[in-house]
Amino acid sequence: MLSRDDIKQALAEGHLKIFPFEPKNLTGIGYNLSTTDFAFSINQGILLTIHRKTTSSGVERYVTIPANDTVLFFSKEYIEVDQTLAGTFHPKVSRVSEGLGHISTTLDATWKGQLLISVNNPTSKGIKFDLDKSGGNIMTLILHKLDTPVTGDNIHDNNKGRCELLIAHFAEPLSNSSYREKHLKLRDFVQKELADSLNGYDSFLSPDYSEDRYSSKVESLTKLRDRLQRDAILIQEDRYVLGNEGRYYYFTNVKEEACIKGCALFDLKPQRLPVDEARSADKEHLKDALPIIKHYIGVIDYELDMIDHIRRIKWQDERVEEFASEDSELVQMREKTEKARRQRRIWIPPLVFLAVVALVLAFAWKWVFPDESAVSIILATIIAPVLAVILQWWYMYWHK
Repeated sequence: MLSRDDIKQALAEGHLKIFPFEPKNLTGIGYNLSTTDFAFSINQGILLTIHRKTTSSGVERYVTIPANDTVLFFSKEYIEVDQTLAGTFHPKVSRVSEGLGHISTTLDATWKGQLLISVNNPTSKGIKFDLDKSGGNIMTLILHKLDTPVTGDNIHDNNKGRCELLIAHFAEPLSNSSYREKHLKLRDFVQKELADSLNGYDSFLSPDYSEDRYSSKVESLTKLRDRLQRDAILIQEDRYVLGNEGRYYYFTNVKEEACIKGCALFDLKPQRLPVDEARSADKEHLKDALPIIKHYIGVIDYELDMIDHIRRIKWQDERVEEFASEDSELVQMREKTEKARRQRRIWIPPLVFLAVVALVLAFAWKWVFPDESAVSIILATIIAPVLAVILQWWYMYWHK
């Protein structure tokens, strides 16, 4: 089992990747994982509505996990392990004490991608589930180092994200044409765009990506990485020309150094050179700078990949909210449909009762007044079809 320090070392050495990596989510023996806004009810076959509540500390976002239901979430974190690591998932006490049970699974060696997480509510009441809880809101990943690395093909046959498991549970759309169209758009989004995103087929590091708080950092890190890569090639080929001071500087200005020091992996792997030598190298030790340059490039690549995934999660949540937020068209249509269904359940049974009573009276009339057969026939002819239609409506809406 890997301890907190072992996890840090695995991250620094490239055996493990966690995007986004948050030090506060590290426990003594694991890493706490969080969920995205995607919460899919297996019993209902729909996305749970994302509620918003304004509190003194800000806006609180949550879903309500229905009673006796299992809900499927996607992890916010992208997890990648090599052939030397595997893992198990364990529920957090804070969730178990609420009555929720996480259905434990395993993390196979060589896994790459977001995770599909199932949460069961065996209680008789709905349970509020906070989507924004800090420090991981769902479960803890425990990592284990394998005695022998896994080799060969077909280490696991799991698709990233496991969207194919979701589609089988999607509810059949109702007959309402507008609702049906929107519901099918949601299913199409899960099958295509979301599945591609979970598999990492999309990129959010392109220069034309809309400006956000990471844009300046992405630009600075990209320029620094490109320069370090060019320097490494020139040094390897003995073509690098030292400046007037006769030294090579990894960072040409304070801004570059500050930028890389803000990266998640910078402090996880200690430098082997003294501080002054870690910042520069003279002509005699110029090639000794190559491992340091390689390390810095690895730190930058990890940070850029993490920013790419943070933006990916933001995009996923925004798209999910189009279908699952309280003011989304699909949720409003669903609530309207459910309200109409509840109203039908109120007035249809009394009508059925009245129709049955009328039919009984019609036959009673025929039995009491056998000579007035024409009246009985007329009553039966009128009431029977009406009763059949009402029973059909009642069956359809009651069993949907």
